[in-house]
Amino acid sequence: MKVIVAGGSGFVGRHLVRSLRVDQHEVVVVSRSTRSSGGIGWDAIGAAVDGADAVVNLAGESIGGRWTGGKQERILRSRVETTNALVGAIAAARRPPLVLINASGIDYAGDSGDAVVDEDAAPGDTFLGRVCNAWEDAAARSPVRWVAVRTPLTIARDAPAVRLMALPFRLFVGGRVGTGRRRSRCRRRPCARCSVNRPTSCCTDSARCRRSSIDSSSATAPCARHSRSR
Repeated sequence: MKVIVAGGSGFVGRHLVRSLRVDQHEVVVVSRSTRSSGGIGWDAIGAAVDGADAVVNLAGESIGGRWTGGKQERILRSRVETTNALVGAIAAARRPPLVLINASGIDYAGDSGDAVVDEDAAPGDTFLGRVCNAWEDAAARSPVRWVAVRTPLTIARDAPAVRLMALPFRLFVGGRVGTGRRRSRCRRRPCARCSVNRPTSCCTDSARCRRSSIDSSSATAPCARHSRSR
């Protein structure tokens, strides 16, 4: 298959691209850093999307760092604008892909406490909840089937988030991180939204979530609730 991976030079994207190439798929990485990623820029997505089998969107400003007003604006705009660009390219393609797999987060539902949250939960009234809602709304305009993969924080030894969280512990001022009780349930069904079932996931799990949406026959099954057929 030919798979377009927007944001493929990022932490999760690199693992996904490697997994796809090991299985002999043709992968085109879309990135702002074309020199380091060896991919294409955003100005070339129209030609790349035409004739592709699947599009995976992982692009967006890192949520790490201080959440100043400007930082929050970049986190939101970078996700919505890149998704809008991909949806526009898919709509204009003569041979559009079968599926758009769009990243999202378990923060979609906000702080739900001990309540059971599934894919039909209402968006939460938190900053990241509003970001995820706007992100998925942009993907929902896709003229082909779309899948929102709501994953938690991805961790690994070389993950940027782990380096940030480890710093206070290395300075001997670290403490308990959260309650450890936040979880996300996963229901396996041919639906356009899915979540993983842990408060954090490793890079392999995050890549596997996207791969399952590409490889599974459910990725191209009709789902009138969350997408419209082409």
